Amino acid sequence: MRNIALRNNAHIAVIGAGPAGSFFAITALKEAAKLNKKVNITLFDRRRFSSKGPRGCNMCAGIIQSEMVKQLNELDLPIPSKVKQGEIKGYAFCIENLCASIIKENPFPIATVFRGGGPTQSALLNGKISFDHFLLEKAVSKGARFENEQVKVIKIPSKADEPFRIIFGNESKVLSADLLIGAFGVNSRSSIAQLIPEYQPPENWHAYQAEIFLGQEYIQKKFRNMVHICFIKPRGIKYLAAIPKGDYLTITAIGKNVNLNELHQAINHSEIRQYLPDQWRIKCYCHPWLPVTPAFKPYGNRLIIIGDASYSRFLKNGIHSAYITAHYAAKAALNKGISNDALKKYYDRPCRKKFVLDNLCGRFLLHVLDFILTRKILSQSYLKLVTKENQGLANSHRKSRSYLQRQNLSDLLWNLYTGNVPYKHVLTKTLSPVLLLKLGMEFIKTSLEERRHAT
Repeated sequence: MRNIALRNNAHIAVIGAGPAGSFFAITALKEAAKLNKKVNITLFDRRRFSSKGPRGCNMCAGIIQSEMVKQLNELDLPIPSKVKQGEIKGYAFCIENLCASIIKENPFPIATVFRGGGPTQSALLNGKISFDHFLLEKAVSKGARFENEQVKVIKIPSKADEPFRIIFGNESKVLSADLLIGAFGVNSRSSIAQLIPEYQPPENWHAYQAEIFLGQEYIQKKFRNMVHICFIKPRGIKYLAAIPKGDYLTITAIGKNVNLNELHQAINHSEIRQYLPDQWRIKCYCHPWLPVTPAFKPYGNRLIIIGDASYSRFLKNGIHSAYITAHYAAKAALNKGISNDALKKYYDRPCRKKFVLDNLCGRFLLHVLDFILTRKILSQSYLKLVTKENQGLANSHRKSRSYLQRQNLSDLLWNLYTGNVPYKHVLTKTLSPVLLLKLGMEFIKTSLEERRHAT
């Protein structure tokens, strides 16, 4: 099949104006400028990301990890204070009344944001805006156009060199497009997916998220700018995360199919409950899909699906995954062509190389951790060792520590749950004989202590 080049002055329609769509527009416009080309980009989305509750929200925990914060700075897209709800200084890992805290100093602190205008019945005070609204504004400022309308019909051309026809809005307005970008995400549906007969969407888990109003002073006192990860074992839930976010605490329950009742049970039976007041109430909640496998063939002639409806990191870093897929798509379209074969080689293959093996490593690591944390002695040994390591780190300079002291389980836990490094790197470290020996020795010590207490 002959390649199809994206012509000068081409029109690109992006269905979905969340991070994936905005990142694509920003990257494509930048790439076109390098090539002395002009492209016309129109983003479509029925949502307004300034609206409160489900109408404006993209259903995300709203954590932007330090590596993504750093990358945004390098892209000249630093997160302004009006977008940040807070900065995370560390993570606390809790199970059965035992908590291990890990605090990391970083020039690019983890940021918490809202993906829409805030929880239902809330107000984003002091001129705060959502992260998605911020990115969309940037895309528009760099030359993209935004249509706050729903796409109703996409008409396929009868000839390969004719444009698609996008019919949108209540007045059935029409836009012609040479290239279609599907940035709709797994929590939305789009007719673009039906235009690629071989496309298969990712398999998904059905998680649950809730917003609890506690007030900023209360949250600062109880949670201290720390994300709390609780390894509880109600049926169907892998772990629970509590994320400080201004006046609100975002609770995320990760599992294959979590419902609202299970979320309440999980909160009440986890270490998070002790941090909450007697009278607490969920202000806003959602039931998002989380992709756990890659899509199959998220591309076709002059069609590219990006974001988590194509590839994403296993249970982590959705915003960073959106950027990566958008970046690969824009580079491929502007530099290599928009035919099926060109997109297979220059969009799909890089995505598969980036995500598929790494996600398999992530699955394996979470299974291993699940095994450890469902066994009392092993879980106690692990968290006690993490606590000791961090106490030792606080009392010494890292550079002056021996090789044996620098090999620690804290980094494994931190990197696995923050997603700051690829899973395959975490797995390589996990297989270190030094770490396995340290965990084994702590396990023996804890077992002997349990026996002494039992007698």
